Amino acid sequence: MIQQLLIKYLIQNGRLGIPDIGIFQVKRIPAQVVAAGTAIKGPVSLITYHAEPVPADKHLFEFLSSETETDEVAAIGQFNAWTQELKQKIFDHQSVELPFIGTLLLDQDGNIIHTAPESAIGYQSVSLPEGVVLETTVAAEGEEISPSDASWWIYAIILLLLGVAAIAYYYL
Repeated sequence: MIQQLLIKYLIQNGRLGIPDIGIFQVKRIPAQVVAAGTAIKGPVSLITYHAEPVPADKHLFEFLSSETETDEVAAIGQFNAWTQELKQKIFDHQSVELPFIGTLLLDQDGNIIHTAPESAIGYQSVSLPEGVVLETTVAAEGEEISPSDASWWIYAIILLLLGVAAIAYYYL
């Protein structure tokens, strides 16, 4: 039950920290044009792992509390029990599989290794109609891409002043 809630939290927030284990993050890679320009590769979401100290996450505990409909202290207790069980399995050199997150195991140096799951669900590459070739443009190093109209805020201020003047005229 707690695993399912943690997966839900990871998907919703893009980040999940487990004390003494590390941080899992969702890395989103946008759609890309295949090198030949004749197909488009769909967007991909990957789960990445970073072994670093994790502080207590109040938002996670509030989330667990609301999802399990218990008080925050009970949710923290459940999470800590699950975390201790997970750490025990990993440090006993067992491979631990977390659905949708990946597999965790300990290497010879005592470091935790994360293996991302093979995702069968996702977007496939789409071939473009015959004769259509997309070109990818990449900015040269040091070249700055400027927006077409960087002075939009001037128009917003003018409209704001006109609105204030209209309200002042109406009420005065």
